[in-house]
Amino acid sequence: MPVRESFVRVVLIGAITFGLGGCTDDGPSAPQQEPAIAVISVPDLKSLALPLDAYLPTREQAAVLLTAENNLKLECLRRFGFALSVPAAQPRPLAVNERRYGVTSEEDVASYGYRVPPEYVVERQKEPELSAAALSILTGDGQNSYQGQAIPEGGCTGEARRKIAGGAATPADPDVAQNLKAEALSRARHDSRMVAIFAEWKACMARSGYDYSDPFDANDDAQFASGESASDAEISTASADVRCKKDTNLVNVWVAVDVAYQNRAIEQHSEALNTAKQLLETRLRNAAKVVGT
Repeated sequence: MPVRESFVRVVLIGAITFGLGGCTDDGPSAPQQEPAIAVISVPDLKSLALPLDAYLPTREQAAVLLTAENNLKLECLRRFGFALSVPAAQPRPLAVNERRYGVTSEEDVASYGYRVPPEYVVERQKEPELSAAALSILTGDGQNSYQGQAIPEGGCTGEARRKIAGGAATPADPDVAQNLKAEALSRARHDSRMVAIFAEWKACMARSGYDYSDPFDANDDAQFASGESASDAEISTASADVRCKKDTNLVNVWVAVDVAYQNRAIEQHSEALNTAKQLLETRLRNAAKVVGT
């Protein structure tokens, strides 16, 4: 299967067993007055930091958190006689906001179309095979004890997460920052200023023979979802996409609108975000101790 980068990414650390999971944005809720935007020029999306990023772990921090959680899970399982190993998590080389607005690099799309260049791909490590008993102990879904030894609440996963949280209060929505970031992107997509820019982009694409409503539709075109490498059609489409983004100043406007909605979200959800940030700081300190950094 080709590796593609979607527009909306919601990352949960250690979702079920030892890996990563995600969810998607369901679109904007109740309409509000559109926020004012500032003129923004983004020279390089690789270094772009958005307002809500301050409440989220970096790529490197996320890898440390996942490694620490996995180490604690393995330590817990060993108490029950299950000796397993999981390699340390590696941070994703692709910058966190690099493809938030789709493809933007003429060089990348010329070879890979909408696919992620291979140097940015981190191969997913094979998870250890778990027996039914080990899985029950890991998740806490099953009996309350195993061979006379009490299973922690929530299994080894629950125990690991409590240790990393260090007793810190868990916010009502620990994923509030990531969810608000996804919502901001969705709101920006439906903002009148972006609708106007998308219309310009659509007209530009039409001049090259393509009929897409906005960059989401081009990026997610099902005809590009198969094959080991990008087809000529995919490369041509992606190249036109990038050119039209530049010709219409689309990315700079998109970033400006996205930033405006993120700043509004921070104002409206400051208490929940600050609680989540405090928890993140506690988790990072404890995770560093677990992995020895």
